[in-house]
Parts: sequence; C-alpha cells; structure tokens
Amino acid sequence: MKFYSLSSSSQGNCYYLESGDSALLIDAGIAAKKIEATLAQSAANPAKLKGILLTHEHIDHVRSVGTLAKKYHLPIFATEGTWQGLEQMNCSVPFQLRRSLDELDNLTLGRFNISWQATVHDCLNPIFFSINDGEKKFGLITDTGELNSQMTEMLYDSDILIAEANHDVNMLKSGSYPFRVKQRILSSHGHLSNEDCAQGLLAMIGSHTKHIMLAHLSQHNNTPLLAYKTVKQTLEQNCTYEDYTLWVARAEARSSILEV
Repeated sequence: MKFYSLSSSSQGNCYYLESGDSALLIDAGIAAKKIEATLAQSAANPAKLKGILLTHEHIDHVRSVGTLAKKYHLPIFATEGTWQGLEQMNCSVPFQLRRSLDELDNLTLGRFNISWQATVHDCLNPIFFSINDGEKKFGLITDTGELNSQMTEMLYDSDILIAEANHDVNMLKSGSYPFRVKQRILSSHGHLSNEDCAQGLLAMIGSHTKHIMLAHLSQHNNTPLLAYKTVKQTLEQNCTYEDYTLWVARAEARSSILEV
C-alpha cells in the first residue's frame, strides 16, 4: 500500500492511495492540472484510479472534482448531504458518475474495501474513511471538531494513519482572524487542534501502525514544526507503541511517499 498527500491545508486538500493495480483519490480540492502534474511526477498512472472519495463539500476539498470526473470518467462517491451541498455550488459532476454512499453499507473498489463514518463539521453530512486492501489498513480523518470513541475505534491500528492537526489554540486565539471565525474553528463543529490530534492518536495507534501523518494544518494558526513537536511530545510521553514514524503533510506540495 502506498500513500501521499498532494496538498493539505485550508487552501486545498487531495490525497492519493494505491495498492497493486488499484488507486483512489480522496478529495480533489486543488486545481486539476496540479493533480495531474503531481501524479505524473510520482509515476502514478491515472488509469489505475477507481474513483474519488469525498469527505464533504467545502471548496478546499472539491475544487476540481467535476473536471476530473469528466476527463477520466471517474465515479465520485459522497454522502447525500455532500451531493446536496455540491448542487448548491452548481455541481458539474455528470449525473451518471455520481454515487451516493447513503445507499451502501460499505464499498469495494478494485483492491480496496472502504468504510466510513460521520465526522462533526459545519457542513451537511461529512465523513472520514477507513480503507483496507486485505493486508494493510489505511485511515484518514480531517475536518472534524471532535473525536469520539466510534471514530477512534474505526481507525485503530491502521498501518497508515492521517489525522488533522489544524491549529495551535494560542496562535488561533491571539491571531488576526475575526472572533466569529475563531469561535467556529474552536467549536465542536470546527477543526482539531494539535493537542486534540495528539490525544486522539493515543486511542488510534496500534501495534501495526507504521506511519502517522499530520494533515490540514492552518497556514495562519499553526506551523509544521509546532504541530510535529506538540504531537510528538504527547505520544512519546503516553503512547504504548513506538514503532512508527511521524510525518507532516505539506500545504502546497506533495508529501513524502508512505509505504507499507
């Protein structure tokens, strides 16, 4: 199993997962040309793509989904709430390529067995994903204001685990954002702080976990080094397991390639 982030921040999010002859995109919140260029630079074959999974309808997660769906004839998988949100944004995904996750209990695409649950965010029906290829397990959760036991149980012991570390609380509170925006981010329907992420990871890391990547960092209320140090300190002091590597996704460029 191979994973990398093409871009991960409040400006745009897109993630690539591959196993054998199968590949997926999770979200497509950056320009289609950038996605294509990054895949080409990474020697990824677009013909492997089995579809695009959407976490929710915010523009930094869906910017080019219509373009990619039409160009590569890719099915797009999202909840009914996300499709409703996309319709309000004049969705350009052809109807024949739209798939509703509400009609499914789980999903198989190529080598991937895909499960999902709701997150808590200020949109219509956001979700996160747990994916396995029969041998390895992958989990990704961003854009949620809180973590509960059902979320952490689904993601527990993923070989590759991607988790949101959006902001440092002190940076956010003392920063230049309007008060209402700060309240939104700090709310249960906002985003996870570095500390929230670290505490959640303690309940998600297992003996098989080999890679953890911090994602969706705010470019105004966080820094990669601060997120890394905050999470690393908590894990070193409290985590039972040590056989993993901690990474930070890059805001506007491809991350390191993680393989298990």
